[in-house]
Amino acid sequence: MSTDEVQYFDAETLATKAGADGGPIYLSVKGRVFDVTKGADFYGPGKGYGVFAGKEVSRCLGKMEVNDKESNAGWRNLSAEHMETLNDWEGRFVAKYPVVGVFQPDPHFEMRGVAFDP
Repeated sequence: MSTDEVQYFDAETLATKAGADGGPIYLSVKGRVFDVTKGADFYGPGKGYGVFAGKEVSRCLGKMEVNDKESNAGWRNLSAEHMETLNDWEGRFVAKYPVVGVFQPDPHFEMRGVAFDP
């Protein structure tokens, strides 16, 4: 993807890519938006990881939490152990799914992350 083709997704726009009605499924890891549609058996509505669809889920993956409690929140303050886990997940996504854009956090993104692990 060249810089001319970069698509930016804020939380609201990304939420529209959660696989509703057979549509595309996107999620963001460390600010990169991946098209995980071919993994619909995992990320589709009602599936085991479907809660991640349409969200920035770095904190969730780093902490191995299969819920969206900490989605759309900054991840830079994760513990070293959680960051290692997140980096492992990021590598899996890079190897398996195409990057289709960049997540654009809102002004409170980092503070939401800090609130989880002060």
